[in-house]
Amino acid sequence: GFNRFLTHTILLQLIPITATVVLSLEVLDRRSYKPLVGNVNKYEKTFNDLQAVQKRSALKNGVKPIERRAELSSGANALIAEDKLVAISSNSGYIVRSLTYSMPYVVPKVETLLEDLAEAFQKETNSKARFEVTSVLRTDEDIAKLKDVNGNALKDSCHRYGTTIDVSYVHFNDDMFKPRSTSELRLALSKALHGLRESGRCYVKIEKKQCCYHITVR
Repeated sequence: GFNRFLTHTILLQLIPITATVVLSLEVLDRRSYKPLVGNVNKYEKTFNDLQAVQKRSALKNGVKPIERRAELSSGANALIAEDKLVAISSNSGYIVRSLTYSMPYVVPKVETLLEDLAEAFQKETNSKARFEVTSVLRTDEDIAKLKDVNGNALKDSCHRYGTTIDVSYVHFNDDMFKPRSTSELRLALSKALHGLRESGRCYVKIEKKQCCYHITVR
């Protein structure tokens, strides 16, 4: 009837008005959106926490190594049931990449660390950009398979304990409204991670061949 016609007409008029308002807000927000300036080496040179140091923290904060993937895939694992391990997945702060040689489970302290890192990273970028988590918990089965393609993979990796993650410093999911260069995003990530490391939240080792930050919660 006439009321339906009138409602449709009003809605059609509101669409371009709403779009204009959104674009205007983006333009205004860009006034405070400035290029990121800094030296990434200033932060990355501190990311030198060796395996022995990270291993001690992994043993202190982690779970007992898991032999086979099936123990976690079933969902019946006592560690999950008791919240000693929690599953992580992509969200508004970070992306968990499709994993080949690890599974997306961590101790709760790592999940909290990830959330805090994502918050600090987005604050540094003044955007909704996200970083990528590339490796998480590795079972003994995963490590055996990984060694077939990477002879340098550690048999007693910190990834076995659910305390350790790898975060890429070259792959990001950028904010389409506030695009940053890869170098700017890497700078922001290194600065945010440096802050957490300095506050005693984690250990970090830069892995240049894998282009990632190897992070173990403290």
